[in-house]
Amino acid sequence: MPEPREFLFEQNEKILEYLKQSRLFGHLNQETLEKLVTLYEFLSFTQGTQILTEGEPNNRVYFLLDGLISIYAQGELILQLR
Repeated sequence: MPEPREFLFEQNEKILEYLKQSRLFGHLNQETLEKLVTLYEFLSFTQGTQILTEGEPNNRVYFLLDGLISIYAQGELILQLR
């Protein structure tokens, strides 16, 4: 297992690369993207974890880096992202 500092650097590089390739942030310059990287919290969820609830306020932005996420509205599956 990598040292905590190495792990953090690897994760920051992964997030930075993701931002560079994204349609939402890809147009931003390197300096701005590097500032955005410091705002993230890298989380992993087990299958079936509900992270948002329809109708409840949310003040976070989520990016799916790996896996599958299902989106439901009024109990009906409307979208799956991989």
